[in-house]
Parts: sequence; C-alpha cells; structure tokens
Amino acid sequence: MDVSICEEGPTAYFSTLPIRELMKHLEDKGKVTRISNTAGTYVCNHAMYTALRLAEKEYKGMKAGFIHVPYMKEQAEGKGKVSFMEIEDMVKVIETIVEFL
Repeated sequence: MDVSICEEGPTAYFSTLPIRELMKHLEDKGKVTRISNTAGTYVCNHAMYTALRLAEKEYKGMKAGFIHVPYMKEQAEGKGKVSFMEIEDMVKVIETIVEFL
C-alpha cells in the first residue's frame, strides 16, 4: 500500500546512527555486516520512521535507526538458503551494538 506514514513529515529519514563505524566495530569482531537502504515496507519501516521523527521533533540530538538481524535458526527452516543466526549469538551481537553506541 503506497501510503505515507506521516503526511506532514518528509518522505524518508536516514539513520542517525554511526553506521560505518558500527559496521567496522562488528567486522573487527568477525561479524558479517552490510548496509541496507531500506527498513522494509511494513513494521520495520514504520518503526524506523517513527523513531527518527521523534528524534527530530521531540528528542533533539537523540540518535535513531533500525538494525535488521538475521532469522533465528528455527525461523530459517524450510525457507531455502537464507541467512540465520543462533539466538545466543544474536543476543551477543545486540549487546555489542548497544555497548558500542
């Protein structure tokens, strides 16, 4: 559905997280990363847009963005060749991201 999330807001926002520095930090720890220029077209996109709009309008200076993680192993089953990560590893990566930020 081609509907704006916020009629009075911009068409899109860019993440204000230090993406490239975060990627390097994770890659130095042996994690595979890549930049995506879309948070998707459903809940992910809405969550990112809303967080960035709040950062702009109500929480000046707050950093915001959206980080996709792979499927959990159980979610990947039956989906063919898709990336997945064990939940324990995912938690460790998320902790690393939070500590970095």
